[in-house]
Amino acid sequence: MKLSRNDEEFITNISEILEEKQRSGVISTNDISPEEVQRLLASTSPDLAMVGSYILSLLPYESVVSTIKKDSVSARNYARFLIAEKPSPQAENIVKEDSSKYPFLLNHYKELSSRLMPSVHKAAKAVPKQEMTMIIHGTWAATSTWWQEGGNFWNYINGITGNVYGGKDVFSWSGANKHKDRIKAAHHLIDWINTHPCTHLDIIAHSHGGNVCLFATRLGLKIRKLITLGTPVRLEYLPDLRNIEILYNVFSTRDLVQTPAGTFPNRRAEGRTFGDGRSVINLRAEDDGHGGQPGHSELHEPDTWKACGLNKIL
Repeated sequence: MKLSRNDEEFITNISEILEEKQRSGVISTNDISPEEVQRLLASTSPDLAMVGSYILSLLPYESVVSTIKKDSVSARNYARFLIAEKPSPQAENIVKEDSSKYPFLLNHYKELSSRLMPSVHKAAKAVPKQEMTMIIHGTWAATSTWWQEGGNFWNYINGITGNVYGGKDVFSWSGANKHKDRIKAAHHLIDWINTHPCTHLDIIAHSHGGNVCLFATRLGLKIRKLITLGTPVRLEYLPDLRNIEILYNVFSTRDLVQTPAGTFPNRRAEGRTFGDGRSVINLRAEDDGHGGQPGHSELHEPDTWKACGLNKIL
């Protein structure tokens, strides 16, 4: 969904506030009001909602949740946030405490949490080794459907490659906006691959899902082709390129989530691109298929891929 000029200016101003305040390490509701967070979380734009979740992860969330829970749309994104950021029992208890006053919050929580894949991967049955493509989601997207079997992006990519992994034991991670969660996910990704062997592994990863993969290469994971979509380029996740045959880094200058807010605290340059090299190719996506440049979430939309000819890199 194309953002209005007012929305773009609003996000740019918030990003500047976050950049300044994160240097001092202090962000409060004096800088960003609960009403502003609620407005973002209630937006029909996935990118604005993601920025709202990002701000929520930086603020003492107790100071803004009473405002958020009054609206069903923002409450839904709040439930998604809780599922990613809190241990399951704690998240469920938080929701149940508010269920009498905000019944739609509990309904959202149940519906979203039911989409989660099992976090413990059982050993795979012996299967012939073959080429395999994986789609890995980013922050707060574990409960989304676009990357799962039957989702619009999964269907599009599988329609081209015919080998995208699906099923109940598909790899997923918490999606929490924390460094430790990405590192934990990188270790789990290697464990998952060890139980799902293949001759050649290709991965398409969105947002911080890309950083999960990049860090995993430093732990020894070998990837034939890695396609990152709007991944914040940060120093702590720089890859071991010896373990990646080719890396396509797809970005858009209209992506207001990737940078600057999404690249702190250890950003690298502008946070959008890697240095070009023999095995690294940066690709700018300039067409969302609807007359505009793609935003963060639109980088995993089939319309963007078709308009930009990204199918050629598969």
